[in-house]
Amino acid sequence: MLAKKKYLFFLMVFLTPVLLFLKSFSAYFSQDDFFRLRASQISSLTEIGKFFSFSAIRGYAFYRPLPREVFSFMMWHLFGLNPFPYHLFQFFIYIFNLFLIDKLFSKLIDNNFKGKEKVRCLVIFLYVISAVNLGTFYYLSSLEILLAMTFILLTITCFITGKYLKSFLFCLLSLMCHEISYVSPVFLLVFTFVLRKNRPNLKTILPFFTVTFLTAWLNISQIRLPSQKEYLPEFSFLRPINNLFWYFIWSLGIPEHMLDFVGHGLKINPKIIRQYPLYFWTMSLTFSGLIAGLISSLISLLMNSFVKTLKGSTDKKFWRYLFLAVFWYLTGISFFLFFGSHRFIYYLIFSQVGTCFALALLISRLSLKSSLIVLILFFVLNFNTIKWGEKTYWALGRSRLAKKLTTEIKTAYPTFPKGAIIWLKDDPSYLSPGPDWGGTAKQAYIALSGSDGIQLLYNDFSLKVYYEGDLLPPKTDQVFEFKVKAF
Repeated sequence: MLAKKKYLFFLMVFLTPVLLFLKSFSAYFSQDDFFRLRASQISSLTEIGKFFSFSAIRGYAFYRPLPREVFSFMMWHLFGLNPFPYHLFQFFIYIFNLFLIDKLFSKLIDNNFKGKEKVRCLVIFLYVISAVNLGTFYYLSSLEILLAMTFILLTITCFITGKYLKSFLFCLLSLMCHEISYVSPVFLLVFTFVLRKNRPNLKTILPFFTVTFLTAWLNISQIRLPSQKEYLPEFSFLRPINNLFWYFIWSLGIPEHMLDFVGHGLKINPKIIRQYPLYFWTMSLTFSGLIAGLISSLISLLMNSFVKTLKGSTDKKFWRYLFLAVFWYLTGISFFLFFGSHRFIYYLIFSQVGTCFALALLISRLSLKSSLIVLILFFVLNFNTIKWGEKTYWALGRSRLAKKLTTEIKTAYPTFPKGAIIWLKDDPSYLSPGPDWGGTAKQAYIALSGSDGIQLLYNDFSLKVYYEGDLLPPKTDQVFEFKVKAF
């Protein structure tokens, strides 16, 4: 009977993201998706080794060879610009991560901890219905963090079970995916002190810190960081606090898009209420209810803990695990806290496990009725955000624009001669929201990642692509104009 229930639970876990994010499987490429495919282009198989070089000659920032170059290289040669296989692969990596999360928590939580199975199931359930997954499924470039998460989870699981060599190898693989993996040794160190079982010698952790520090140093000194302003960290006192606030409410289910409608002093722009009244009020009410429910449950837990302390029966394991949950969330998001304008919900893919762990611990201590109320509020808030995201999520909007443009350009120009120049021009009838937003050509530039999208569309990297408002194309007979119509 127990095995049947577990089978049904994991069937639900498999089907839930399919139902919630079904539209994502047909979403097209956009922005960095095109860049990643372009970065994976090599003239011969003998050049694959260059993917793993720390040389800055290739001109790409950050060291992410596994998901960016190797994966993109294989998928491009197998499927070209058919997005479905890319989404399908990303979905199975996501499902595999859920399995790893469950396996890790089965090792992490003591068997004699009251409500262990309930907490494990709640962590998975909360993670599956989180609106953070909008970034996971609609933005293919989030694979870099998703795959790094896979290897980080394997690193931690193998380490706490004494498989140190395997753990080290998985750590190396994670370092080839994304900079978020730099937190892995910190996780190992904290878990060693907090879990208080199967403690390894601290010398065992030293190689993890060494290889992580070396990778970070080579990434910064050899490859270097991007020069764009949004990628430059801001080391001010208020920046991480402000970012932490937004990441926290995003992790509970508030839409990323809300950031565009809230000014200084948390003043809500009335435009969002006029444009999306149903979504806004549904989210506001459920978010307020969820926060109230969580605060009241936390106060109740603190009072119960105080009483148990007086009686000498404090549940120390609960607070130890709650500390690990908060640590997981804060450490997982720490890499992104100092960036001013580069804030996205898909950065929460890994740290969201900590949020769900903390929520699961709190909910597990509530009565059945109170637990259901909190779960319903969390589900309604996140479901509402997911549905709103189908209309407003930036990655989905860019992918729709990219699909529209590639279809129209290919229809207008089935082929181009080698070395042709394509000039994408503004639609004069389009009313731009502001100078930063630009005209239709600038939006096309962002959606198609400059020349990358069109070069990949024609599989011709000799093509030169120009956009109105940027550089003017040279005067030649091989200039092909295309007006980007208002969208």
